[in-house]
Amino acid sequence: MKSSYKKIQRIAFFLGVFSLLTSCLNAEPEAPDFGPEVSAQSVASALSAPFEVLNPTSIQKGEFVHIESNQAISGGTKFVTKDTGITVIDRQEDSDSIDLTLAFQEVTYSSDGSSSSTSFEDTVSISKSSASSFSTSSFSSPSLQSSSALAASSVKALAISICEPTLDSAVTFHKLAVTSSSDPVPQQVQNTSFCSGQSSCNISVSNISFDQVIHGDGESQKISCEYSYSTEVPYLAGQMKRCITLAVPIDGRSVVITECDQILNFTSGSE
Repeated sequence: MKSSYKKIQRIAFFLGVFSLLTSCLNAEPEAPDFGPEVSAQSVASALSAPFEVLNPTSIQKGEFVHIESNQAISGGTKFVTKDTGITVIDRQEDSDSIDLTLAFQEVTYSSDGSSSSTSFEDTVSISKSSASSFSTSSFSSPSLQSSSALAASSVKALAISICEPTLDSAVTFHKLAVTSSSDPVPQQVQNTSFCSGQSSCNISVSNISFDQVIHGDGESQKISCEYSYSTEVPYLAGQMKRCITLAVPIDGRSVVITECDQILNFTSGSE
């Protein structure tokens, strides 16, 4: 009798373990927690707020900006991928619009230490009636208007712009944060007329960060976005910094890439 009871106990034990293992195997994987979700409109409002002050009609002939593009892998050493200089070489204005001629100089660096350079001109027309709809990216070179091929190639939905507000149902936004800081101007600006000889030359900066998540094919891809703007600098330098961070598959493993465009130098134009 006692032997039969122990046998029943063993059977019950194994049935319980089997039931537990089966339930674990059949359980749906938990969806990743991307943090508090915000609307695309909230992100768009945060990004457009600096342009209530920044006005492209203020751009003058002679205005210059130097933008450095760099990349870091898994938080490692920063590698400069490109230097871009933009100079306003002509400005024509009438009652309706302002036409700017921009000279671009670009130097692209390769990982093997080599580099290549190019220069070209472009013309941008600003309608005075819709000047507030412009952003600093409107005056960037084509290579600066979008993320690098490395970052873009890892995004499954290439039609979706990286770090740009969109109403696409496959995209959600999370953890929007807007903060203010007082930061020193870039080192190359410290001893220029912009600082007027001040020993401490700081500017007010608005810092905006959020995560963009692209959903599809049973997977979700998170892209972390960071922007810094200042309304106390010339218009072309208004977007002081823009960074994206995302995981990229390389040689069968996931590598975290951070790419940034940041202002290294600027000068104001002349009236």
